[in-house]
Amino acid sequence: MSIKGNVHTHIFTKDTIPGEIYFGRHELSKGAMKIVRWILSWVEKNGLPDDIEELISIAEKVLPLFGVDDEWKRLKQLVKMYYMSVPEILDLYEKKILPGAGIEEMCILIPNFPGDFTHSAVDIICAAAKGREAFKVFAPLAFVERDDVFGVKYYPALEGPPDAVTDEFKKAADLNKPVSSHQSPGGVRNAKFPVSLAKKYNQPGRWMDALERYPIRVCLDHVGGRNAFVSWLTDGMFRPGVNWSFDNMMRSYDGIEYPGKVYFDVAFHEKQTNSDYRKAIANLTGHWNNRGMFGNDEPLSDVQGSMKEASGWFRNVWGVDGVNSANDTYKEFLYGCK
Repeated sequence: MSIKGNVHTHIFTKDTIPGEIYFGRHELSKGAMKIVRWILSWVEKNGLPDDIEELISIAEKVLPLFGVDDEWKRLKQLVKMYYMSVPEILDLYEKKILPGAGIEEMCILIPNFPGDFTHSAVDIICAAAKGREAFKVFAPLAFVERDDVFGVKYYPALEGPPDAVTDEFKKAADLNKPVSSHQSPGGVRNAKFPVSLAKKYNQPGRWMDALERYPIRVCLDHVGGRNAFVSWLTDGMFRPGVNWSFDNMMRSYDGIEYPGKVYFDVAFHEKQTNSDYRKAIANLTGHWNNRGMFGNDEPLSDVQGSMKEASGWFRNVWGVDGVNSANDTYKEFLYGCK
């Protein structure tokens, strides 16, 4: 059972994201963060070896000092990918990871990080993805008019709320380009935004103005996070008078009353085969039906499981009909056609 696309992935390397941000977003243990800082410091001092395996061997000699043996298998892969070139990584996905997971293509989301990393990331990733049908590049709003950019990646806690730049999304609508927006309480935030403000910016209701004005398609990434998603679909939705912002968005912005339409992905939803998550997916009916897509937040999710494992969980829990629905939704989100 093939999955048409992974709607939520990233390409994070030394050329596209600062190491302190990349390695700081994996919920690593203190010991794991210590070995990561040691590796970053070693490379800064000594330079990157010609063979990344040499760097891994050097790091493994000091592992006993940090007590991270159990985490090292997945952590090692994150380190390797960080120091690989973007073309090498795309080769890996195209030839091994996507076929191995039974996934046809993937959307590469580029956040708008402060500084020069964003521009270089867009240039490097778009150049490497050129001519490869397996990759769809989503870049910050400033790059929406580029022909090699397929869609928009928006990160409210980095850039500010979308309702502050509503009219800018007319460009995405005019070009028929979809929008992927981070919508969970956690994640990276701009240092100038306190946590409380970042959480407000990440509220899905900040999309209402744009959705009511323009025919844009917006994926609400993470749909509030695993716990809130499960809580609503197994309990909250059955309580009279109880509301949830994401449920309101799904109900109101279905492309019928207003021109815009919202979707969601299940990226970084932990423990998807647990009974509570299965119950939540079984309750995806009504206005939630045919709105969900597969995504795993690759490579950030690698500390939980590989893309192959995540796609296996998805098939197991959603079933044949659910996967077929997600495939149709993915195509509608990308191209605007059912």
